[in-house]
Amino acid sequence: IYMNYLDRYVSTCLSRGEDLSRRDFQLAAVSSLYLAMKLHGEADDPNKKPRKISAFTFASLSRNIFLAETIEEMEIEILSTLNWRVNPPTAA
Repeated sequence: IYMNYLDRYVSTCLSRGEDLSRRDFQLAAVSSLYLAMKLHGEADDPNKKPRKISAFTFASLSRNIFLAETIEEMEIEILSTLNWRVNPPTAA
């Protein structure tokens, strides 16, 4: 799911003529994964509470290359770019 978000975000940016640096791409990848985990990262056992993963966790996973605030800002940019369309269509 996160690859879908990342691919759509990058495709939209490139179609607008925007250049993505390596660092921006890495930030978009981390933020896409963070977004996917927030929306779809539920526990398999229905009796367990879903684990919440904070942006600070993703910041430390990035070896502190990105601040938690930067990851959250990119999350908003991705959502805005995708027009908040982050749930795939389902069969009726």
